[in-house]
Amino acid sequence: MIQKDPYYTEQVDRSILYDLLDSKYSAESDLCRSVLLWSISDCDIKTRYELDLAYETVCDLNEWPEGEGYGSSDRAHDLRSIIEAVEHSRKYLKAEKEMMIINKLDREPLVGKVLEYMSIGERLEKGLKEGVQ
Repeated sequence: MIQKDPYYTEQVDRSILYDLLDSKYSAESDLCRSVLLWSISDCDIKTRYELDLAYETVCDLNEWPEGEGYGSSDRAHDLRSIIEAVEHSRKYLKAEKEMMIINKLDREPLVGKVLEYMSIGERLEKGLKEGVQ
């Protein structure tokens, strides 16, 4: 069975993530590193993979013009984007694992199938909530 690499997917202590930020992302701009630092402390980043995902979400900050300010609304937007990306990733990994268990697969399902499964789950959840009200 193909497994995800636990080095990237296992939960690690925040101190490890801070050390990783200091080493792997040392060449990034101060703004980008600051947002990543906030993401570790404020966005509940738990794995190396999630830190990489947070970086992919805000790496454009390396190109932020020096003369242009970066305010609290910019920070809130970037952190919200990171939270959304991490939550989607966690839902995807959970759905992928469920599909592998339910269908007794010996390898990971295709991305499109996992997304379809996630969509079905979201529609069912929405229907249940509407039915309760």
